[in-house]
Amino acid sequence: MPHAILKTDKNLKDIVCVDLFVFKNRGILSLNEPFNCFLDFYKKHDSLIIKLNKVTRSIVTDELKNEILCISKNIANFLKAEIVFHNLEPTNSYMHLCDCFEKIYTQKDPLKLQKNINNLEIGFGRGEFLLSLARQRSNEFFYGIEIYGKDYLTALNRCCLQKLNNIKLINYDAKYAIDLFENNCFDNIYVNFPEPWFKFYRIQHSIFNKITFKKITDKIKQNGFLRIITDNYSFAVHSSIIANNFGLKPQNKHFIEIKNNFDTLYAKKWKRLNRVFYSLVLQKTFNSPPNFYKKYDFPINLKRLEYKNSELIFKILGIYENKNVDYKIIEVAIGSYLAQHIFFGFLEDSVFLLPQTNFLFTNDFCDTLEKVTQ
Repeated sequence: MPHAILKTDKNLKDIVCVDLFVFKNRGILSLNEPFNCFLDFYKKHDSLIIKLNKVTRSIVTDELKNEILCISKNIANFLKAEIVFHNLEPTNSYMHLCDCFEKIYTQKDPLKLQKNINNLEIGFGRGEFLLSLARQRSNEFFYGIEIYGKDYLTALNRCCLQKLNNIKLINYDAKYAIDLFENNCFDNIYVNFPEPWFKFYRIQHSIFNKITFKKITDKIKQNGFLRIITDNYSFAVHSSIIANNFGLKPQNKHFIEIKNNFDTLYAKKWKRLNRVFYSLVLQKTFNSPPNFYKKYDFPINLKRLEYKNSELIFKILGIYENKNVDYKIIEVAIGSYLAQHIFFGFLEDSVFLLPQTNFLFTNDFCDTLEKVTQ
């Protein structure tokens, strides 16, 4: 994560050269267009750490790193402090926008698929596999979801340079971005080398936990396929068990088969380590019911400031204040146990959107809002 470390004995309350919102020992600073994100500030012994807030999911470019460095230098100069470390050097990471870029924003409508044959890769990394398929099968359309901004940026720039017109790339967490699509819309969903350090005791955080797997299954057309490649046998076994529970059938005799020929960045790395690749080709033989998503118009008046049951949660994680501003900024966890973390403006029990507010409407998000607004 881009950050700078300043050596100083000053505290957050001493930083008055920028409009810092503070909650306990942590502060956040708003960056507006074109970045629309927050910077985190916190003290650790005699150090002040300034880092990019990951909740607003910014794509890290040289322009953003330069902005963080300039702010850090201004604050260091104001506090008479020294920047003892930063990782904000330019790395020629620029964002070249083209038709391959799928913008994600609050209240985005479900995506309209482009062709009769539609494909999705979850976690496409730097895009080797997805872009190769898109080049080879120009009569089909491809979507890709990738959470890591650095890999996403690499894939996006490759896609734009190759001028592919049958592909869209999304930079977001697949647990939420999968809800951008209607049920029964994909012929193939690919998941290549997820969970490299898969552990059963962390199953709720897996891409194939019961909630996310159901969402993924619902997006596949009848007679479509979920295609998984992994070098982790435990993950392959877990995937076969949960697939069977959700009614997916192996295309061939066995759920798990050995895959020898596969060529991506991670596949090359694992080949050098003599890893075995396990393939699961799982067919969906039924139609899922259509999905309907609610939407809410902001601002929203909250009737309660916290809610929790066995499935849903609304919890305020922090209330950030700036004495020069009449509103506060709240950080909220909202949804299921896969809750989204979101920053809202907050004034007189009403929450409103900020330029930095970044989330997707999902059913669990909307169900939770119902509980706290009624």
